[in-house]
Amino acid sequence: ALYGHVLENFVICELRKQASWSSPRVQLFHYRKHTGKEVDLILEEPGGRIVGIEIKAGRTVAGSDLEGLRQLSQEVGDRFHRGILLYGGDEIVPFARNLHVVPIASLWRLGG
Repeated sequence: ALYGHVLENFVICELRKQASWSSPRVQLFHYRKHTGKEVDLILEEPGGRIVGIEIKAGRTVAGSDLEGLRQLSQEVGDRFHRGILLYGGDEIVPFARNLHVVPIASLWRLGG
């Protein structure tokens, strides 16, 4: 459990660093509902489009790991651009038109 928390914080710090030089500029938020559903990081661009990012240390994921992203998508409607679950695996897996599971290592790969 500790590894998962440390990894989540590391990835959030890395994304915060990358957001500082990215174009367009984005604001970063955390999303949590009273029901317990959450998304680790929300990126919102000036035009209002939103990307939700969930971070999981495991090498496998289940559909239930995307519940927070699905909830966010329903709540913000057309502003929801994409949901990404970063995980410890090696493959990019599309779960829906705008929901993807992507290796954490992709944060440091050019063109991937």
